[in-house]
Amino acid sequence: MIYRLGSVAIILWLVAPAFAQTVTAEAPLPDVKRDGRIKVVAMAARLGVPKGTVLTRCGETLVYVYGSAACPQADPFAGLAAKRGTAKRGSYAVKAASGKAIGPVWYDGWYRAIEGSNTAPSVGVTVRGVKITNAARDGISFCAAREVTVEDFDISHGDAFNVGADLPTGIGFGRSGCGVSGGNITIRNGRVSGFRMGKQAGVYLNGDGMAIERYTGVLITNVTAEDNADAGFDLKSTGTRLDALVARRNGRNFRFWGSGDAGTLTSEEPRSAHVWINAKSAQTWTIAKLVARSTTTAPILRIENSFPVTIIIKQCELAVPAGTPMLWGGRKAKVTWGVGCEVRR
Repeated sequence: MIYRLGSVAIILWLVAPAFAQTVTAEAPLPDVKRDGRIKVVAMAARLGVPKGTVLTRCGETLVYVYGSAACPQADPFAGLAAKRGTAKRGSYAVKAASGKAIGPVWYDGWYRAIEGSNTAPSVGVTVRGVKITNAARDGISFCAAREVTVEDFDISHGDAFNVGADLPTGIGFGRSGCGVSGGNITIRNGRVSGFRMGKQAGVYLNGDGMAIERYTGVLITNVTAEDNADAGFDLKSTGTRLDALVARRNGRNFRFWGSGDAGTLTSEEPRSAHVWINAKSAQTWTIAKLVARSTTTAPILRIENSFPVTIIIKQCELAVPAGTPMLWGGRKAKVTWGVGCEVRR
């Protein structure tokens, strides 16, 4: 299909029917405002889109979308060959010594893919562009650590359930016996999924997407944790900052022991609770917006123990069944609910 704008001819072809809401051009469309958005009027019929449609250019590509369509996302790990390992207990793919930069890389089948030092704090480590599949126990595990950044990752557990002392974690900071404290940790842009133990009589069903011990100064943004046996995010840290986190189909989607501030937290289909506070002191958590969706009556907020914790949730967006408890427990807690934080009876 050819469209002529003055003396300039632009050749267009549709890669899918109009309902796919995607148009691909062989040359860039005229972008008068230089903002990547082109309002289609005269050429709408030729493009097969409604008159007045605003096309959005996907980056520097020749793909344009409109309506509810999203720009196609490139696989950030394309071209990586898997470095396959062993599930033998104690094995790891790489030691995260101080100052080390890890990635882009794909580790598959290791007991623990990335392991911090067991004898001294890991300082100044950067993990970027890492794909971990079929982890037998942990994806990334640090003991004591400072000034560590983990970003642009996709980490998943193997199919086999863990048993015994092999408590599985997607990303962990602080392990008993080798250091449980540290600080200034940044984790962003990624996913952790499927870390779980098998059911055993008298044994706690463990497995966290992310677990952080008694650290300070932790920042976690734009991360999804899903299908983990216990918590999506299990955080004992203080001075914690969170935003744009999604937790779905975990035992407890968000499990907080320490204190912190959050922007938007989205919780979907937890098995126990959307937000679970394990009170250990008079800690405070502030959440700017809590989005909770479920088909069960799992409590929106559950507070264990009787410490006088302070929980402030400024705004809620709830899609849960009638009768879902807003609060379970928290006899001595001070809970402040904001706009939209109400469930019909």
